[in-house]
Amino acid sequence: MCIAIYKPAGSTVDLATLENCWDSNPHGAGFMWSSGGRVHVRKGYMSWRTLRQAWIKHERDHARHGAVIHFRWATHGGKTTENTHPHKIRPDLWMVHNGVLDVQIPAGSKQSDTAHYCQDILASMPAAWEYRARLIRRLAKQIGTGNKMILLNAAGLVQIVNEDLGVWDAGVWYSNTGYKRAPVRAWRRPVAWNVGETGILNNDWYGIEDDDQIGMECFHDLCEDCGIELQGYTEKQTGTCYSCQVYYRARYAQEELF
Repeated sequence: MCIAIYKPAGSTVDLATLENCWDSNPHGAGFMWSSGGRVHVRKGYMSWRTLRQAWIKHERDHARHGAVIHFRWATHGGKTTENTHPHKIRPDLWMVHNGVLDVQIPAGSKQSDTAHYCQDILASMPAAWEYRARLIRRLAKQIGTGNKMILLNAAGLVQIVNEDLGVWDAGVWYSNTGYKRAPVRAWRRPVAWNVGETGILNNDWYGIEDDDQIGMECFHDLCEDCGIELQGYTEKQTGTCYSCQVYYRARYAQEELF
């Protein structure tokens, strides 16, 4: 479900962290920064190798500037360079997004929900709206808690929409915790040996290979899809946060119609 990153001037994001983000969201990446009265955009990276090279060059030449980075997990639209972030709202205002937006997508469109939202909604906002706190709050309410955005304009203004739903770590903002590598994302506890009883999980589902682990119930700390910290028994048991559960239910229901 993507991850968006804001690296303020003076902070750093190491390559290992960026590679973690790529491994979790390998459908394309891009980044942007503001200097000289314009927004500079680099996007369309469809492999970790090309992104890594571009980021190393950026940090060598422009490290004094802050940057906004995005890694895509495709939900709507093709896995194309055009659908990678950032997306243009105006020539002097760009954005990245994490989540799934409730926007009408024409049948047959190859564009992502984010691209349509920029064109159909954000592009029609009043001039300089990104400076108006009331409109930022209204946008946060409209997109809901399942979505986060980072806006960057040519003057260097950064607005994080739903900032409180992300994570600040070592001076860098991440839209979720998917930047952390977690080789083992679950812990297990013994449960009753009654196959079919609610709560007994099939060992194949979690890739358990040792026979002595069969009959163990698996509990997750992070969502397997978006990386956010899980809350409550049901989320930790299934390994999926509520927002992702709602998304996949809607996705599968839509697929059954065709």
